[in-house]
Amino acid sequence: MPDLKPAIVFVGADASYMYSFRGPIIRHFVDAGYQVTIIATVGDGFEQEQYNLPEVELIDWALSKSHIGIVPNLTGFIRLIALLRRLKPVIVFSHTIKSVIFASLAASLLRIPRIVAMIPGLGFSFGNNHDRRNTFIKLAAHAGYKLSLSRTNLIIFQNEDDRKLLIDSHILDSEATTSIVNGSGVDVIRFKETSPPPGPLVYLMVARLIGQKGVREYIRAASIVKETIPDARFLLAGTADSNPDSVPAAEIDACRKRGLIEVLGHIEDPAPLYEQCHIFVLPTYYREGRPRVILEAMASGRPTITTDWVGCRDCIQDGETGILVEPRDSTSLANAMLTLGQSQNVRLQMGKAARRYCLEHFDVRKVSAETAALIEGTTSSSTIQMAPF
Repeated sequence: MPDLKPAIVFVGADASYMYSFRGPIIRHFVDAGYQVTIIATVGDGFEQEQYNLPEVELIDWALSKSHIGIVPNLTGFIRLIALLRRLKPVIVFSHTIKSVIFASLAASLLRIPRIVAMIPGLGFSFGNNHDRRNTFIKLAAHAGYKLSLSRTNLIIFQNEDDRKLLIDSHILDSEATTSIVNGSGVDVIRFKETSPPPGPLVYLMVARLIGQKGVREYIRAASIVKETIPDARFLLAGTADSNPDSVPAAEIDACRKRGLIEVLGHIEDPAPLYEQCHIFVLPTYYREGRPRVILEAMASGRPTITTDWVGCRDCIQDGETGILVEPRDSTSLANAMLTLGQSQNVRLQMGKAARRYCLEHFDVRKVSAETAALIEGTTSSSTIQMAPF
């Protein structure tokens, strides 16, 4: 009778996100001889075949990441317990808030040997939101994290700010086993360095269209920059989602009609977008892990203007690969956009430096290998070489 392969289960809120962001890590475990299963919600239009991981079993969890109802969440939790009991994994890895909470608790109840959680950013639930529904979501997230993270063998963060916040908030014990990795990495072959395009200056923002991503600040800064560089173009790629902070479509459309921005919607392959721009902008004050869009822009040889904020400041070197600005400050953002917009030499120097820095610290192959070793328990956090801050 052949030896059974050890099993690992990846749990996430969204199948597309799981494959896109954790694909190289999943591939590592397939190649290492694991039986790999993904438990995640399969959204409309998702096509598993495009990710070239035929050995992986995908189970639709059908759990909304934003739904706060007790019955559907309890049903989802019970279903997860049943799935893990059947699959009998030796490792359970989860990411995103609800998945981490449910998977860590379920795996603990079933006494699964190794439980690893990744927190790729604390997101909306740890932002400054004060209406009643948002307060309930925040309290639920805090309580859920406190209960579940104490049952994990390892918590992986993408920046020190998030780790410190959870400890300072008494959600995470200071003695808990944690590690920090350089985000999810970026494919430096797919996102290649190209020469900036000819013609008018083009700024680009790629993000979900929610307020905390800095969408409104980008639009206000665009109106300021246009006073000095009237032919500049401002591209905005992304769509709204179920986040309570989503910017209304009518508001975005009104700005488009005024000629301030060009709205591109969802872009399946963003690589050509970076080739079309001169400067990448992400004025977020969302609690990011390490925004992959910044890494993609860096890999493409573009300078980035972003906020001196959680996760973002861990991606760039201020004044060398981009410029850091104050969060929620459209004037500071516009000034930085003008600084780079009016100096081609500075743009080119920063873009080349960004590409070099990205190759050294954020190559997805290196980052994924390090993260997989942590999940497997073959590498301690002390051996991971981090980018200097």
